[in-house]
Amino acid sequence: MRTIVVTLLLLACSKHEQHPGGRMGIHGMVLFGKTHHYLEHIPMFSPPHDVQAIFRVSGIDGDYSTGTFTVEPAEKFSLDDLLQRRFKDFTGTIYRGNFEDGGQKLHENVRITVDEVLLARDLPGSEPPPGKESFVIGEPGDTYVSSVISKARGVQKIVRGEQVLWCVVGPDFTNRCP
Repeated sequence: MRTIVVTLLLLACSKHEQHPGGRMGIHGMVLFGKTHHYLEHIPMFSPPHDVQAIFRVSGIDGDYSTGTFTVEPAEKFSLDDLLQRRFKDFTGTIYRGNFEDGGQKLHENVRITVDEVLLARDLPGSEPPPGKESFVIGEPGDTYVSSVISKARGVQKIVRGEQVLWCVVGPDFTNRCP
């Protein structure tokens, strides 16, 4: 079954400007999904992490639909190059919880392949139209909602049903939501 993404929001959001080799860093990601797996870049409002990006990925086994899971890449890479598909694979460690906040290592040296870039937008980003503050990722029975990040609403939040899988606040997106 095809991945569902609410594209109306993508049209309302600012476009992402990529530059070859741009935004080099260790780009931590939130991992979620059961049927298909997704990564959402953990952003900041400053370079090189000033991008909200969501990817559909493969190479990951398991159910990451309940609780918080993150991926710490093994090496620095250019986020712009990943978004432009100049490369599509990287190696990382999967954690239960936040790898930057005492998370538990589950799997090391996992080779992750980016199959599709679902969203890429510069931050802080423009304000979405009223009623379009989030977008849907997944498919029936395995659906997630992620917030549109903006300066006024500096929150990155991913939910499945009533369960909050991830919620942090800007500008550095390291502090948990109150």
